[in-house]
Amino acid sequence: MNNLVNWMEEHIVPVASKVGAQKHLVAIRDAFAGTMPVMLAGALAVMLNNVVFGNWGLLAEYTYKEGMLIGFFDFSAKYICPIMGSVWNGSLAILSLIFVIGLAYHRANQEKMDAAGNIVIVVGTLIVMGFTTFFGVSGIFVAMIFGLIISEIHFFVVRKKWTIKMPDTVPPAVSKSFTAVIPGVVCLLLGAIVAFGFATIVVDEVPSTIFSWFALNVQTVLNGFGESFITIVFMSFLTPVLWFFGLHGHQLLTPLYDGIYLPMGVENLDNFIAGMTTVEEGLYPWVRASWDVYCQMGGSGSTICLLIAIVMVGKVASEKQIAKLALPMGVFQINEPVTFGIPIVLNVTYVIPFVLVPVIQTIIAYVATVTGFAGPVVNLVAWTTPPIIGAFLATNGSFGALIIAAVNFVLGIAIYLPFVLMSNKLNNKGE
Repeated sequence: MNNLVNWMEEHIVPVASKVGAQKHLVAIRDAFAGTMPVMLAGALAVMLNNVVFGNWGLLAEYTYKEGMLIGFFDFSAKYICPIMGSVWNGSLAILSLIFVIGLAYHRANQEKMDAAGNIVIVVGTLIVMGFTTFFGVSGIFVAMIFGLIISEIHFFVVRKKWTIKMPDTVPPAVSKSFTAVIPGVVCLLLGAIVAFGFATIVVDEVPSTIFSWFALNVQTVLNGFGESFITIVFMSFLTPVLWFFGLHGHQLLTPLYDGIYLPMGVENLDNFIAGMTTVEEGLYPWVRASWDVYCQMGGSGSTICLLIAIVMVGKVASEKQIAKLALPMGVFQINEPVTFGIPIVLNVTYVIPFVLVPVIQTIIAYVATVTGFAGPVVNLVAWTTPPIIGAFLATNGSFGALIIAAVNFVLGIAIYLPFVLMSNKLNNKGE
């Protein structure tokens, strides 16, 4: 085991560290993080409609059809559901727009350029390219790629000093606006050329845009790649491996987690509202939230299972004390106190279960969803939702999902237990 760890430290970790520090990936990571407030607000609003207020939802399934709470659902359908729907319009319905604003802002700050000017240029150019009808998550991948490209063109023009220079007596805000004029013209013109080129590609008698072309020709391929069983299991394997070496697995894999699987989750939500309920009808079996509710219980590596195992049989004083302190946070999927407190990072005693547990949990949950035992994830539950409850809410009340999450939870504890006992023995020997 030590030889393997040493080999990975020598050959894999330096590469992963460079990737994690790459400025474009950092900007993407920070831009996605910036969407979190509105994303969670929109997800909560829709989930409340699907679970509580809608006469099609989980509560209605057990009451409304039996003639119960009719007055409540008449009231909620008229006065509450529309309000919750409006929250969607200001959150998930424009998530790509919010994301690309953050992306343009962070890239400009990294390069010490005018952030406001870069936001205006990037958003304006994307709108010229047909972004307007793709403000939702369906446009997020193209917006990400071209948000970076447009920013680079803006920065290139400024560095070449192809700008309008104003006297020093002009206020800074005005001066920055004039500095952005020529880069803005260049970017908008290039965007218009791209838009014209794709408009010549007519699909069903409708002129295409790069966004619609991408959705038709590329997104399907990406979704197929993302829904591959091998890809899903590999993601569940790679995330804790990166964490073991002190690298934030989720942040390094953000373009995949949020660029591919988040749009799938929103598509599942839209299709569920439209009437789909099963994988056979067209819902994706695995989306972004699937990891949170099935195989990242307490955080990467399902470390809440480790905490409970330590509380049950742990005899190492430091581990037991940290476990007791970290357990309340683990309930809400926060595990930094575990990864850096136990620690998990570079701890060969716990590396095997830390990597193995989420992989096994992923396989079980994926098979259960594909076979129909557990309902597919159709609600975008907050990642901080406690384990097991999260699976029930995310699948809009699937008892199969509840059972699978509980099985994964118990199985995770069982796998961690012998390694906690091993840690006890190693501590007694002073190793």
